[in-house]
Amino acid sequence: MRCGPLYRFLWLWPYLSYVEAVPIRKVQDDTKTLIKTIVTRINDISHTVGR
Repeated sequence: MRCGPLYRFLWLWPYLSYVEAVPIRKVQDDTKTLIKTIVTRINDISHTVGR
């Protein structure tokens, strides 16, 4: 039986337990900013290629 992924998870567990939770509002704001940036870049690329 292979338990490699389980052992890796257990090895990381002490580090994961000390990480502070990020407020959901910050995650939502960062997601909106990331989506806007990606859409802007795609639009810039599509307008540049069409010339």
